[in-house]
Amino acid sequence: MASVARSHNLDQMTQEYIDKHDKCNIVNLGVGLETSYFRIDRKNSYYFEVDLFLH
Repeated sequence: MASVARSHNLDQMTQEYIDKHDKCNIVNLGVGLETSYFRIDRKNSYYFEVDLFLH
């Protein structure tokens, strides 16, 4: 339940920011299995997802 609430809140905050700023960059750090890229209407923004990969 906490994961769903976190995703919902972050998606809402990100979407509000994109709506306020015509062109912007969104950087999501520590992505892991995050799927917010597909849930958010990115309009004219650039969306970057970064995660640490060790092998």
